Amino acid sequence: MSIQEQKITEAAIAANGVQSRPDKLTGTAAQNKKVFDALVTAVVREKFNALLDELTGTAAAAQLGITTIPGFSAGNVQTALEQIVQAMQDVTQGSVTDGSITLLKLAAEVTAVALGGAAAIHTHGAGDINSGVLDAARIPVLDGTKLGTGSVGTAQLGAAVVTSEKLAALSVLATHIAQGAVTAQKIAPGAVTADKIVAGAIITALLAPNAVTAEKLANDIPYTKFGLSADQVRHVYAGTTEPGAELGSDGDIYLMYSE
Repeated sequence: MSIQEQKITEAAIAANGVQSRPDKLTGTAAQNKKVFDALVTAVVREKFNALLDELTGTAAAAQLGITTIPGFSAGNVQTALEQIVQAMQDVTQGSVTDGSITLLKLAAEVTAVALGGAAAIHTHGAGDINSGVLDAARIPVLDGTKLGTGSVGTAQLGAAVVTSEKLAALSVLATHIAQGAVTAQKIAPGAVTADKIVAGAIITALLAPNAVTAEKLANDIPYTKFGLSADQVRHVYAGTTEPGAELGSDGDIYLMYSE
């Protein structure tokens, strides 16, 4: 019999309770006691003992209902246990359904580091950076001792990241720059000033075509920074009188006019 069948019904109480006996009992004391005990001995005891047998039997779990557990469909203890065991076997045997493990399913100690990944905030040594483009904020002030021969190439520089603040005085040598690495997009306007360039550092092989435009150069760059041994710029002067010997140098142009 099932657990449900062990209920004490109104009919059983009516048939075995005192109310089913005459209003005046005429039996012996022992007989009258049995009348009062009949409901317990004939109904309650039998139903209670049968209920215990059902609850301790192997079929009891299948008869005990439960509220449905999220992620499972079972409506009783037996089915729920079977579904939980199956889910655990699925996990241990590598058959977890794709997308079934959400953030809510992970304990606090399950972090990216615990899974072999990097922490959300972490650092790298300079030697770890071997590809990609550095943001301007990531580049410290560089002097000549920090740059290896040919170490600065186009792939290492983002657009306009080379500013005046990023270069130490006289830090840029010809040996530090890969051929064709410096393009117009790599240099911020006005970044190239006289104190940033070692004499003779800028040679044609280091510059991409049309890389150095007027806006990239400051106004204080002398001819010596371009590898010139002498001032080869011709100057033009004008006046109303003959020029003195101290004005200009050979090759300059003087325009004399009258008012």
